[in-house]
Amino acid sequence: MMVAWVSSPHPTHLDEMVKASYALLEEDVCDRLDAHNLILMFDVTSLEMMTSLFATLQSQGFHMSMVIGYAHDTVLAKASRVAQNAFDHECVHLYQVILYELKHQLSETTTALQNKLNQLDHDDRLTLKKYLEYHMNALLASEALYVHRNTFNYRLNKAIESSGINIKIQPFSLLLQIYFIIESLR
Repeated sequence: MMVAWVSSPHPTHLDEMVKASYALLEEDVCDRLDAHNLILMFDVTSLEMMTSLFATLQSQGFHMSMVIGYAHDTVLAKASRVAQNAFDHECVHLYQVILYELKHQLSETTTALQNKLNQLDHDDRLTLKKYLEYHMNALLASEALYVHRNTFNYRLNKAIESSGINIKIQPFSLLLQIYFIIESLR
C-alpha cells in the first residue's frame, strides 16, 4: 500500500482530484484531511496511474504538490509541507524531500522519520540496515548477523510491520538507505 499526500492552496483543485480519484480508484481514496490536503491510499501497482492523474490535473492548470510515501503519519505530513514550498507543485517521493532537506540544512521530515525509526527495537533497526547493506539479499544479511534465515525473515517482516515502511519496494528502500547514510554522518 502506498500513500500520496496532495496539497493545494486552492480547495477546488482538491475537489477535482477527489472526483478523478474516485473515478479511477473507487474505494482506494482514504481520507480528506482539510480544505488544503488530501490523502490517497493506493496499491503500488497503481502508482503509474496516480502520477498520470496528477500530471493530467497539473496540465489543466491545477497547482498541487504530491508526496508519495509509506503511511499517512507525521513524516508524510511534514514532507508535504516541505514539498509544497520547495518542489513547485511537483509529484515527488519521500526520499527526494529528505535529500532536499539535507541540501538546505533542514530537518523537519528527517526528524519525524528518525522518531519513527527510534520506536523500533535494536534488532529490528539492525535487520533493516543489514538487509539494505547486503543489497536486499536476506540470506547474506542473515549470515552477517549470525542468525537463521527464518529468524532474519521474521525480524524483517516485524520491522516492516512496525514501521509501516516496506523496504522491499524500491522508493522506500532508497529512503531508508539515504536515512541511514545521513544518520552515520551525524
